[in-house]
Amino acid sequence: MSRWKGSKKLRLRLTNRADEVASLNSDREARLKSFDDETGEQAENLATNRVERERLIAALPKAMGADYNRISKRIRDGIAVAEARNGACMACFMALRPQAMAQVRRGEEIVTCDNCNRILYYAPSGSAPANPGSVQPKVAHT
Repeated sequence: MSRWKGSKKLRLRLTNRADEVASLNSDREARLKSFDDETGEQAENLATNRVERERLIAALPKAMGADYNRISKRIRDGIAVAEARNGACMACFMALRPQAMAQVRRGEEIVTCDNCNRILYYAPSGSAPANPGSVQPKVAHT
C-alpha cells in the first residue's frame, strides 16, 4: 500500500512540474533558434570579409600579396598584420627596436616584427577609439 502512495505522490509531482518542463523546453528552443540565426549571420559576414580580403590582396603588387599570403599561412591563427603601438607589436607584445618603430611610423616600406614576423602598421593616436578600456589589441584576422 505504501508503494502505491509513493508512486501516486511521484505522479502528482511530475504533473505539477510538467508546465515547468514545457516552459524550459520552449526557452531552450528559442535560444537554439537565436543561436542558429546568429551563427548564420556570422557565417555570412565571414564569407563577405573573405571575399573582400581576396579582392584587396589581388589589388596589391604581386610581391606584397605573396608576402602577405606566406606570412598568414605560416603564422598561427593566420594573423598576418598587427598594430605597432607604444614601441611594441600588439600581436606578440614584444618591444620593437626604435628604428623599426620609426620605419613603421613613416609607412614607406613593409616592416615586420622581429619576434613574430607579422607585418606591422601604425595607427596615429588621433584615430584611437573613444573608449580605450574596452578595446582589444588591433590584430588583423585573416
